[in-house]
Amino acid sequence: MNDASKTKNQLIDELVRARQWAAQWEAIDAKRKRVEEAFQESETEYRSTVNDLLVGVVVHAADTSIVLSNPIAHEMLGLTYEQMSGKKAIDPAWNFVHENLSVMKVEDYPVSRVISTGEPLRDYVAGIMRPDRDYLTWVNVNATPIFFSDGELQKIVVNFADITELKQMEETLRESEQKYRSLITNIPDVTWTTNSEGNTVFISPNVEEVYGYSPEEFYRGSDDLWLERIHLDDVDKTKNAYRSLFEKGKGFDVEYRIKRKDGKWIWLHDRSINTYEKDGSFYADGVFFDITERKRAEEALQKAHDELESQVQKRTAELSISNEELQRKFTELKQTEEALRESEKFLSESQISANIGSWVWYLESGIAVWSEQLYKIYGRNTDLGVPSMDSYLEAYHPDDREPLQNAMEMAINKAAPYNIDYRIFREDSGEERWIRSIGKLEKDANGKPNRLIGIAQDITDRRQMEEALRTVEEQLHSVVHAAPLILWGVDSAGQITLSEGSGLEALGLQPGEVVGQSVYDVYRDYPDALNAIDKAMSGELSQIDVEVGDRIWNNHYQPIQDVDGSIIGITGISVDITDRKRAEEEASITR
Repeated sequence: MNDASKTKNQLIDELVRARQWAAQWEAIDAKRKRVEEAFQESETEYRSTVNDLLVGVVVHAADTSIVLSNPIAHEMLGLTYEQMSGKKAIDPAWNFVHENLSVMKVEDYPVSRVISTGEPLRDYVAGIMRPDRDYLTWVNVNATPIFFSDGELQKIVVNFADITELKQMEETLRESEQKYRSLITNIPDVTWTTNSEGNTVFISPNVEEVYGYSPEEFYRGSDDLWLERIHLDDVDKTKNAYRSLFEKGKGFDVEYRIKRKDGKWIWLHDRSINTYEKDGSFYADGVFFDITERKRAEEALQKAHDELESQVQKRTAELSISNEELQRKFTELKQTEEALRESEKFLSESQISANIGSWVWYLESGIAVWSEQLYKIYGRNTDLGVPSMDSYLEAYHPDDREPLQNAMEMAINKAAPYNIDYRIFREDSGEERWIRSIGKLEKDANGKPNRLIGIAQDITDRRQMEEALRTVEEQLHSVVHAAPLILWGVDSAGQITLSEGSGLEALGLQPGEVVGQSVYDVYRDYPDALNAIDKAMSGELSQIDVEVGDRIWNNHYQPIQDVDGSIIGITGISVDITDRKRAEEEASITR
């Protein structure tokens, strides 16, 4: 009875345990079904999110075969979903190149690099060669490995954004900058930009050839290298003209003597048309050129005229003496005329060298005298003589006749010297040429206006170069301000020399606002960025992502070297990648 009773109790216990186990299994099975349903819902949501992203997304299995791709990826790669599914990295359908246009090997593919390193890949630039296109599609690639809980690689998520337009803009910008620098370097005149305080913020490299000082020396001490070195007789008129440029808007057009670095004195013709405001400061752009040889020619011309006048007056007085004295004086006069011819020959050669012609207009008789070089400038045959005043005016461009007539009338009526640029049409070819004319009134011993004298120089080549320079500057300015980025430069002392681009608006800055400031002050709160800048200053390419406020910037720094290979500064380009980073974060959260 006891044994039977024990067996019955054991059966009851086993039945209870069986029911408990069945209940537990039902609970586990229900939980499993809920997990499967949640996983299916998550997978559907994940695929929907990937398809809605504005960047290409490709998900690879651990063996590099493609398990998921979105429409943007299909469009960039030129393949359908069916064509991409299951393809591996070694598939011959893939054709990629590096930035230097060399063919990318399979081991350098983004998915291959992530598998080999086990680390994420960031901002990897690659070119896609598609058989249906005759150009490359450039993409910025980011790839992230996903691991199982035991550390085994599960999949690799690759996303890529089309940066073809950015690459094209970079190339356009680079070509424009090269053309601009080539033009600035090769024109004979020196171009400059200064502020109202007289500080030089830009000066073309050829200043060293003309003046002896390098641009860097000007940037370190503008006033000491300009006003302090001007001849004492010229410094006041130069200061006053420069002050009037900024205070009254009068054009700056001055000729002055200045001492070169080697101690030699030279003549410069310095010009600026007007001023402009930028970031609350006023600036002027101008150009100066060496006119030392022209000044020497003018002095020789004046000396020859003075000598001629003196000799003529002296000989006239002496001719009233006896016939014997007259004969003697006549002989002396012939000798003087021979010397004068030699002097005029020298003057003519000087005028040809400088492409300068001279003229004299005697007011009472109306007779005008031209130098041989002036005939050449106007394309007029010397046998025809000096043209009449009506014919003379017809040679000028219609828009320039009135200003020239006004200048000559002011010279005659108010003894006001003039310096004016105008256009003519050469008589022999009809070709339009730019002429610079300088004239002044001379009076006789009684103070009566006697004659106008002057010189004319063909400046067509210089005007064409100035126009070409303005065109290149406008093109460069348009490219920089149209691109969705920031272009900037830093000199070897760490001073910011360039800050342009529409990307500045996102930082609350205006173009050029930080020019002149130290990059170490501007980036003092971003030590990682300063480390990358120092790396570029040492001669290496560098790049870094920097978060400024609520924006994330991808920065590339490149050293600039002179012809001797010395680092003279760096250039940089900053691209706002905030939207891309946010998309990556959202995709990561979804996963």
